[in-house]
Amino acid sequence: MEKVTFAALLLLQIICTTYVAAAVAKSSSSHGGALKAACRKTPYANFCMTLLQPYATVLKGNDPYTFGHAAISASLEHAEGAQSFITQEEKDENLTADQRAALHGCLENVGYSVEALRQAKAEFEKSREAANEKTRENHVNKSTNRLTVSSNDQSACYDSLNGAGGEMVRKVRENVDGAAKAGYVAKSLIQHMMMN
Repeated sequence: MEKVTFAALLLLQIICTTYVAAAVAKSSSSHGGALKAACRKTPYANFCMTLLQPYATVLKGNDPYTFGHAAISASLEHAEGAQSFITQEEKDENLTADQRAALHGCLENVGYSVEALRQAKAEFEKSREAANEKTRENHVNKSTNRLTVSSNDQSACYDSLNGAGGEMVRKVRENVDGAAKAGYVAKSLIQHMMMN
C-alpha cells in the first residue's frame, strides 16, 4: 500500500510540475510575442527586447500605458546606472586633470538626463489618468519632449568626453550609450503606440 501511495504521489507531482511548466511557457510566449511586435517598431529592436524583458510579465497585449511605463522606467534605470558608474569612476585617483574635468562635465549632464527622465515618467503617468483625449495627448507630448531633453543631455555628456582618452572614457561612453539607446526606445514605443 505504501508503494502505491508513494507512486501515486510521485505521479501527481510530475503532472503538477509539467502543468505549471507549460503554463509558464505559454505565459512567457504570449508576453514575448507582444514585446517582440512592439520592439520591431523601434530603431533598436534587439536592444528593446533585452531592455524590456524584465518587464515582460507585466506587459499586457498592446497596452500603450504598460509598454510606455516600462520603457521609461527601464530608461531611467539605465541613466541612473550610468550616473552611478560615472560617480565611481570620478573617484579614481589616477585620473588626469583632463579626464577628471571631462567626467565632471559628463556627470553633470547625465544628472540632468536623469531628472528629465523622472519628469517624463511623471508626465506619462498623468496621461493615464487624463480626463479627456486632449489632456492625455498633452501629457504624452510633454513626456516625449522630456525624453528628447534627456537624449540631448546624454549627447552633451559625450561632448564633455571629447579629448579625454583612455579605457575609463570608453567605459563611460558605453554606459551612456546604453542609457541613450534606452531613451530612444522609450520615445519610439510611446510615439508609435500612442500617437499613431
